[in-house]
Formats: sequence, C-alpha cells, structure tokens
Amino acid sequence: MTVELEDNFHHFRLSLDHDGTKVTAVAAETVRHPWSLCPLAIRQLDQFVGRPLVSDQGQIAQGIDAAEQCTHLMDLAVLAISAAARGVDYRRYDMTAARLPGRRMSARLRRNDGMAIDLELDDSRIISPPEFAGVSVKRGFSKWANGTLPADLAEAMLLFRRTIFIGGGRRDLDARTTAASGARNLGACFVMQPARAARALRMVGSTLEFEDGKSPLAVNRAT
Repeated sequence: MTVELEDNFHHFRLSLDHDGTKVTAVAAETVRHPWSLCPLAIRQLDQFVGRPLVSDQGQIAQGIDAAEQCTHLMDLAVLAISAAARGVDYRRYDMTAARLPGRRMSARLRRNDGMAIDLELDDSRIISPPEFAGVSVKRGFSKWANGTLPADLAEAMLLFRRTIFIGGGRRDLDARTTAASGARNLGACFVMQPARAARALRMVGSTLEFEDGKSPLAVNRAT
C-alpha cells in the first residue's frame, strides 16, 4: 500500500507491506521537506514493523514515542495500517483551511467517495456544523474521534485536524536558519528534539503555494 501527503511545507510518500495480519515492511521518501534532517526520521518507521493491522487509529501507535517520529510520516503510517485493516484500496482527500477575521477559521474537506465536510472554528473549537460543535481540535480530539465516530469518519476528521493545524500555523520558515531558530515547538517531533534542532538547516524555498487552485498536489514534481 502506498500513501502520499502534500501540503505547503511537505511532500512525503510512504509504502507499507503486510501479510494480511501484521506490518512486514515500511519505507518512505521525503520528496520535499522543511528541514535538512527530516529524512533521517524515515528510519524511525521501523518501529511499526510487526504491528498488527487494526482499524482503530488510536491503537496503532501505542507505545511509540511520537516525539521521536516525524509527525507527518507517522500520520501516514497510521493511516496506511488502518486503511489496510479495513480493506481500503484507494482514497483521495482534498482539504483546505483558511483564517478568517478575528480568531475564526474555515476548513473544507472533500473525499473521492463523495464525503464532504465544511467546518468553521473559533480559535481551536468547532462551532459548525452542529454535530461537531463544541469539540476542540486540540487536547482530547483523537480520543473523541476514535471513540465516538465510525472508523471512516474518524479517519477523515483526524486528517482534517492536521490540515487545520497546517493552515492555521502558516509562517515564513525561510526567515529561520535552523529548526531551533525562533522555534515554538522544541521537543515536539524528531527534528525538533533539542539535540537535532540546532543542526537541522532550513531548506530555503521548499514552501510552495497552491492557493490559485492550478498547481496539482501529490504529483511527481521535480524538487
């Protein structure tokens, strides 16, 4: 199974092999990445080898230290394992998130099977649609999604949250020379560990813009 992610800051691919019951191999490629040490996180994915195929994303990475993983590669591994467990052969998500005046944000999700979700948030709390109103996309969100939603909807909402975080945290990373420069999230992921962040150089020019709607995402773009 192959899964792929592209947003303004990242373009990653991951392939996962399994025997029908457990993961037998994981490989990945960092086509475009924000920091020079990001590719080193690929080796951390070996921790998923031998894990059982289960649909509940909350169970898949139990016991794995997320702070020693690339957040986005880990997301892809968990997504692939869950999809394999449910027999999903193909799925495509197109998602956007944009800031509105004040603390508000709007976000849009479309899936190739017709799923459509439009959210409006006030800071980190969903205010519409009514069925999700009051839910925070921060603390407790994963437990809520995995514990109360059907697996297919939980998958969508967990991916949607990552889009909201990326869209709401847009900054000019080219102004930083290393991952440690002006970092707000030291310790949060593999590259942001203090021992690495000061050595992780900025990949200048790696941020791309897609707002015109004309630039295709997740394609074999030379970078």
